[in-house]
Amino acid sequence: VGEEPLDAVLVPVSGGGMIAGVGVAFRALSPHTRVIAVEPQGKHLAASLAAGQSLWEAGLPPLTTIADGCRTPAVGKVTWPLCNDVL
Repeated sequence: VGEEPLDAVLVPVSGGGMIAGVGVAFRALSPHTRVIAVEPQGKHLAASLAAGQSLWEAGLPPLTTIADGCRTPAVGKVTWPLCNDVL
């Protein structure tokens, strides 16, 4: 983080590891900066965060998106609690 704190940082979401790490880092280094998840349609991270629980079903097929790094249909079991905590 530079001299002036950022208002927000946008992070693409796949399995949740990167956004969980970014969220933990910004919480520690710049707690006023919003960490905003950018997800392809069908990922349902926003709905899961709003519900406070994972809404993903096992065995979902990959998402259809040009952002092939974000095709994972759900955030992982290990990263979900971190995402729920820091986002």
